[in-house]
Order: sequence, then structure tokens, then C-alpha cells
Amino acid sequence: MKPLSRLVVTRARRQQDQLLAYFMQREKLRVAFDQIDLDRSGSIDSSELGTLFEALEIPADKLAAIMASLDVDGILSFFKKLKK
Repeated sequence: MKPLSRLVVTRARRQQDQLLAYFMQREKLRVAFDQIDLDRSGSIDSSELGTLFEALEIPADKLAAIMASLDVDGILSFFKKLKK
């Protein structure tokens, strides 16, 4: 194989690996999101996030600050956050 051909194949494989890693990471995020989205609405509201915070023993006062910093309508949507 010529050096230029080898370089093209190497770049293509690297791009494939990066794309696969992206989709695997996205799937992991989706699984985690679905575990928090208890009502399967496709969104996480402050109540569902509160349940997670309780399970992780995170103080409730942190919940309001995090929700305010994440989204203005108080609801987190998986696809809305991915688009940003």
C-alpha cells in the first residue's frame, strides 16, 4: 500500500472510531436520562430531578439553582439539550 493510501485509510478509520464513540456516549446519556425520566415524557422536571437528588443525598437547595441554570421553563428535554 502506498503511503498516501495508508494515510487516507488511517484517517477514515479514525473518523469511524470517533463517530462510534460519539454514538456510544449519546446512548449512555439516553439510558441515564430515561432512568431519571420516571413518567417517560421525554423531559425531566424538577420533581424527577428532586427524586434523583434525594437518592444521591444532594441538598435540596442545590436543585433550584441547577434547574435555573439549565433551562428557563423548568423542564429538561433530552433532545433540546443535545441540539445546543
